[in-house]
Amino acid sequence: MKRVCPICLHPAPEGKEHPACARALYGSDAAPQLAVGLDDIERLAIETVNRRLALTGVQRKLSLSLLGNGAARRLTIVGALGGSHILKPPTPEYPGMPELEHWTMVLARASGIRTAEAGLMPLSSGEPAFITRRFDREGIRRIHVEDLCQLCLLPTENKYRSSMEKVGTAVRSLATTPGDDALRVLEVTLFSLLVGNSDMHLKNWTMVRDAGKVVLSPAYDLLPVRLLVNDPEEFALPINGRKNRIKRRDLEAFARHLKIPDIVALRTMENLPARLLRALEERPSPWVAGPQAKALAELVRANASRLADAGSAGRKPKLPAPQRPRSRRPRSHR
Repeated sequence: MKRVCPICLHPAPEGKEHPACARALYGSDAAPQLAVGLDDIERLAIETVNRRLALTGVQRKLSLSLLGNGAARRLTIVGALGGSHILKPPTPEYPGMPELEHWTMVLARASGIRTAEAGLMPLSSGEPAFITRRFDREGIRRIHVEDLCQLCLLPTENKYRSSMEKVGTAVRSLATTPGDDALRVLEVTLFSLLVGNSDMHLKNWTMVRDAGKVVLSPAYDLLPVRLLVNDPEEFALPINGRKNRIKRRDLEAFARHLKIPDIVALRTMENLPARLLRALEERPSPWVAGPQAKALAELVRANASRLADAGSAGRKPKLPAPQRPRSRRPRSHR
């Protein structure tokens, strides 16, 4: 038995989710039932591909809705465009992906980044799947959200044709509190660089319009992509003109573009890596395979060391070999 909460990864004597964690993710003191197995997901993906139930991309994703009450409360597959939660089951092309995505989301939150509610949930066949609560739903109410691909009037296929400077400019121009959200852009960018999340394209940056305010959404789709694929680039969008060999001075230039005060940017670039390194030690995931956990820790340490050096020549850290070399990234569902 894994004696930790499958949502926050803090100790839990019975290995079940803490009531507070379950309320945040599921809206109840305990996880609902999920009577779906891996074979069911395979069958549903084949049967419904033409009806768009299976979302596009390498990762299989299904939308779920909560039905029933009390002990009979359950999650039911509803389709790509509805539902309150998104489920990402395991995929043979990328072993350990759900577990790695969950751990990365936990590490991000432990590092001070606001993230979408997420956890691990076992399928009826026993395999752990990644589950996240949609932040564009509140009960039956839909909350207006638009990703930066939409806001920049770009088709989805152009989601890599931009820059982080354009992301920052768009966020500052739209946000009710531009300074706060500009800092959050810097934090998510730095965190993604540290963990090897090289797929932060335009559809992974979203603005939420609710209660008369426009804010940057919680971070989502945080995954150490470079542990899973042979991605030659460190970041999906250029930072200070670079997608690779990104240096401390590139982040400093980006922070200036975001109009973040130098002292705040310096504190962020010092404190966030330290919090992440501490979280790696204090919040391990028993669901992540030992070699993958070791590889992620090594990658974070190497990147933190490189980005800590203001005079760094930008030497690219040696990456652990991916389990299955591939040329494409796991595609985002957003």
